[in-house]
Amino acid sequence: MLRLFVVLLLAVHAVPAQPVVVGTGPAKPFPIRIAPGQVTYIYARIDKTVPNVKAEGYPLPLTLGGVSLWIGTRAGEPVRRMPLFSVEPVYPCDGVPPPPDCSPLAAVRFQVPFEFLTVDYPEGEGIEFGRIWIEVDGKRGAPISFFLPRSNAEFVTLCRGFVPAYAFSGVCPPALLHADGTPTWRRWPLPRPGEVLTFYAYGLGLPNPWPTGKFPTSGEPAPPSTESWNFLGIGPLRFVLDFRANARPSRLPGPRSSTLLIEPLYAGPVPGLVGLYQVNFRLPEPPVPLTPCTEVESNVTISFAASSLGIPFCMQTEP
Repeated sequence: MLRLFVVLLLAVHAVPAQPVVVGTGPAKPFPIRIAPGQVTYIYARIDKTVPNVKAEGYPLPLTLGGVSLWIGTRAGEPVRRMPLFSVEPVYPCDGVPPPPDCSPLAAVRFQVPFEFLTVDYPEGEGIEFGRIWIEVDGKRGAPISFFLPRSNAEFVTLCRGFVPAYAFSGVCPPALLHADGTPTWRRWPLPRPGEVLTFYAYGLGLPNPWPTGKFPTSGEPAPPSTESWNFLGIGPLRFVLDFRANARPSRLPGPRSSTLLIEPLYAGPVPGLVGLYQVNFRLPEPPVPLTPCTEVESNVTISFAASSLGIPFCMQTEP
């Protein structure tokens, strides 16, 4: 399974007695941005040997290796522990193997609960919504604050392990796939008009209404789904294709002669998995002439209003 791994490079410090959150992925602290149902990481220094343990099944456990993550809002909601996928060591230092004096961080992969978000969303971007803290063997760490956008897309990349990179780079591009599952990044044949492509993301937010007629359950695999979801505050998922060479992703991609608004063939959960969304779309004819990818890094870019990240890729320019 393709997974999203993003590591924040951090300085080495002495291990404190109190567990301390020192980074999150893929955002830099603090506050962090998380959406309902989002799957992401917190990195912390803990006063014990960092366990290397993964959840063995569903529902996801609330404690792994003595580690728990708690979340609470400022609106009087009860605090909750968050479902955990894994707790594992990761070294924030250069070198393989890492230097002897480099102590590992605990990388905790978790899902933001759906259930506690029963209050109204705060108005406007950048409004602090609550606190998250780590607890290790009953010892509570200092809380960090978070913002709660309705959607906070993080794209699944081609990397299968930790890489020392913030967001994505040429060595760890987002996974945009052909229909047979092969990646499109600098691979031949390049995508052509009319072809159906697929990418995966976390953090697209809360479905509205919930397709099965009941509220989603955190830590549980998604049910089978054949119809695209509507998302709270967004409606049907749409995104922009920008057909300029080396175009940068934009949260608010304005209309241009080089852009097209795309409504996917399918945008919804991956059945049997937790918090992962799949987006299938048909690649249209370019509205402008394309620059050949022998001359540029990319000639098409996917941009989401819900994310400052995007997916650049190369499209075939010859018949």
